[in-house]
Amino acid sequence: MTREAAIKHILDGVDGLEVDGGRHQAAEAIIRAGVCIIGIALLQLENPQTAALPDIEDAVRRYVDEVLECRARRSPYPRVGNGHAA
Repeated sequence: MTREAAIKHILDGVDGLEVDGGRHQAAEAIIRAGVCIIGIALLQLENPQTAALPDIEDAVRRYVDEVLECRARRSPYPRVGNGHAA
């Protein structure tokens, strides 16, 4: 499996995920799963300190920037099922 295929496989597994509880519980569950995936990946490295982590760090920074930009574009007003403001 290629790196891109592995990433797509993980993202497809998260797509449509439903977690009992509210929005914060769902976010926490996804973050915990991500931490587990990171732990598994780090265990596979012989020496994580000298691995290509700067490349990963750049990718994480870009993703965080994308998420923040997306959140900034969202309307602060709550929506109801028909798309009209509540």
